Amino acid sequence: MQFNPEKAKDLDLSIQFRFHGDENVDAFVEIANQKIKTERGDHPNPHIEVSVDIKTWLIIVNKETTIVWSLLTRKMKTKGPPLLLKKFKNCLDA
Repeated sequence: MQFNPEKAKDLDLSIQFRFHGDENVDAFVEIANQKIKTERGDHPNPHIEVSVDIKTWLIIVNKETTIVWSLLTRKMKTKGPPLLLKKFKNCLDA
């Protein structure tokens, strides 16, 4: 997956990821002004927080399942509007 700035016009979004499983990693993504920034650690005020097992996340990234199915089966949990994940996904090229 690759960030496509053209698809991120007018998008101002911060996502806090909490990956767990074999290794616990906290990281965040910020998208603003058609630029993306990723860092480890905690975002001070994310629009949405996502908690997911790293293996489940890799299955999503590899398109073997969907974000919606992962939410419905509770393999992924969010604090905040889940539709923001769709906006994030829409600014990525496969």
